[in-house]
Parts: sequence; C-alpha cells; structure tokens
Amino acid sequence: MNVIKHRLCSKRVLLILDDVDELVQIEKLVGDRDWFGLESRIIVTTRDQQLLKIFEVDPKYELKLLYEDEALRLFSLHAFKKEEPLDGYVELSKQVIKYAQGLPLALTVLGSDLKGKSRPQWKSALEKYKSVHHKNIHYNIMDFSQRL
Repeated sequence: MNVIKHRLCSKRVLLILDDVDELVQIEKLVGDRDWFGLESRIIVTTRDQQLLKIFEVDPKYELKLLYEDEALRLFSLHAFKKEEPLDGYVELSKQVIKYAQGLPLALTVLGSDLKGKSRPQWKSALEKYKSVHHKNIHYNIMDFSQRL
C-alpha cells in the first residue's frame, strides 16, 4: 500500500479493478484520494451493490443487458462470424445466451471460446459452464474519478 501511495501520488493513472467482491480489495489498491495524481480515473466492476454504498461512489453505471435477439446476434458474430447461428447450433446457442444473461462481455468471451468447436464440444463446454457456481452475471461499474 505504501509503495502505491508514494510512487503514484503525483501521477495521473487509469486503474481498473475487475470483479471486486470484497471491500478490502478496494481499500488496499485504491486507498484514499491522495494516493493518485489529479485527473486519475479508477474504475471498478462489481456484482455487489453494497460495496457501492459503503464506498460512497458517484456516479455509478449499471450495465444494460442485451435483449435475446441482440444477444444472439452478438454471440453469433463471435462464434460463427455470422449474424445467426449455423444450422444445428441454434438450440445450443440459445442455451449459451441464457447462461450469459444478456451480458455483452460474457457473450463475446463465450462466442470466442466456442468458435470452431464441434457440437459435442459445445455440449461439454455448456455442462462445465453450468456446473461453475456463479452469482447472477451482473456488473455495476463504480467510477471513482468523481472522488479524486
């Protein structure tokens, strides 16, 4: 913490903390306003609304989720390089979209991950995705720049 504080106190920085789930992560890496130079930007993504309240963040941006048709188009562009799934992949694509819950980044990553794989590989990957315990795929972005 002291190294961050002393080395960056006069520097303008862009700091991005992704998927923060504990207040201590913010406290140790962001600390106080005087840790970074003027005009610094600190962006944190989190699923935990309570962190927003505790850290008194303003402004906050809630990510807009895609509708099913938009989600299918985005996913297909990454998985198939087309706006629609290939024949035989429509139902599997809809399962992926349901899993991603309309989150654009998840759709992009999953589409890229499944690109060029066979249907059995897709089914196996979907089982793995479903077995991984996750909270709702939903992010709120905290922008600390107003605090600096």
